[in-house]
Amino acid sequence: MWWVYVGTIAFVLTLLFNARQEAYGPANTGWTPSWPSMKVADVTPGGPMGKAGVRAGDVLEAAGGQPLAGMRDWFVARAHFERGRPIDLQIQRDGQHLRLHLIITDSSFRTWNRTQRDSVLALYLARMILLSLAMLVTFGCPQQQLGCASCSIDVLP
Repeated sequence: MWWVYVGTIAFVLTLLFNARQEAYGPANTGWTPSWPSMKVADVTPGGPMGKAGVRAGDVLEAAGGQPLAGMRDWFVARAHFERGRPIDLQIQRDGQHLRLHLIITDSSFRTWNRTQRDSVLALYLARMILLSLAMLVTFGCPQQQLGCASCSIDVLP
């Protein structure tokens, strides 16, 4: 049963890392994509993309040196963004290729409204409840491999 402890520790560490990144990582860049393309549908005034000079109608071609063919590429590039560190953007606007510099200065939690904060807290509460239930089932009946008489769970050999 040593593997259960390893799995539990890995899950808890991942949960803590994700929570830290969710709260203290770089804030949202402030743009709305036109799915599934990389065309900018809207830019939040005063947000990092707006300050960088990105406009609605621009097409994002690269971010941080990562070519952007679709939203999956954007999420990969975004994982490497750091607060306060300039990010090179390559965009296409009216047939011209432009280079802009994006800087995210705020951490995520500083930009959340009440709804966003409540949804993030609810997600992490649900994750903790599921982890607790999994641990209760796993550790509550250590003899389940043999078919524990006090458990309602029977495991076939």
